[in-house]
Amino acid sequence: MNWTPERAAELARYDCRGCGGSGFAGGEPCACVCRRVFQVCYRRFRVCAEADAFARVVTFRENRRGVERHLMWIRRNEDYCADFEASARRVLSPQLYRVFRLCHVLGAATDLAARRLSMSRSVLYDMVAEIEERVGRELALMQPYSPYPPQAYLGSTARGAQRACAL
Repeated sequence: MNWTPERAAELARYDCRGCGGSGFAGGEPCACVCRRVFQVCYRRFRVCAEADAFARVVTFRENRRGVERHLMWIRRNEDYCADFEASARRVLSPQLYRVFRLCHVLGAATDLAARRLSMSRSVLYDMVAEIEERVGRELALMQPYSPYPPQAYLGSTARGAQRACAL
């Protein structure tokens, strides 16, 4: 995704000390923008993960290459969840990934997560903020198929026709 000053300013916090609300710090998206990207993608992750298994949509994509024609089955929700979690695994240390998995993927409350990980809530909040920044930066700068913005990821079509049906 190409980051323009307008797009970064839309996501930036107006009271951010790092960017002053502009969205850029040192030529890259600011930490507040990265956290916002993470929150948007995480919200879509929760929607995709909590969707009823019987109401999930399977998309057929026709791939026209020469004489042969291929029909592919695509489960966009599952692909989105897998890409979201894989990007987190790529950029996080094993300890931060444990916290990510417990707090974000499994949805544990902060009190329970702090007890489970044997740490104070303040340390846990600091780790969650670091996770959101690192994973958000990865999601925002990923090329060529970035999970941010989710509408473009889930609604994009490649060449060929596309039909959807509910299973």
